[in-house]
Amino acid sequence: MDLRTEIQQRLQAFEKGNLRDNALALLGTLGYTSEKRISFSPNNLEQFLATFAQGKTLNEKLALPEEWKTIDFLFQLTDDEILAAGNQKSLFDSKGAYNGTVIESYLFFALDLKGRHYTRTALAGITRERE
Repeated sequence: MDLRTEIQQRLQAFEKGNLRDNALALLGTLGYTSEKRISFSPNNLEQFLATFAQGKTLNEKLALPEEWKTIDFLFQLTDDEILAAGNQKSLFDSKGAYNGTVIESYLFFALDLKGRHYTRTALAGITRERE
């Protein structure tokens, strides 16, 4: 099966089935995999904040937490894994700092939202949670 067909099938699978499993399958098809995983239960906003917020508050105006149904941590992709994969290097260049923080890995999440349509601005706010 060619890559385009496999990607299309992975995207169509999101209509049914488990969001976390479908997201992992799609990212795997695209070449993004890591065994650096944790599960938190329940997979809700409160558990997400307890696991990742480290005492920081959520900007509710931008993150739209009332719209969150579930959130799953998929995996952490580190610089070492990116360099080992070779083809991912150009997509993720961790050299330098972002907002004063050196980034050496990326966290991938799957967020299930209650609504069916969101503006690009709303999705960017949820993703970045910054003004």
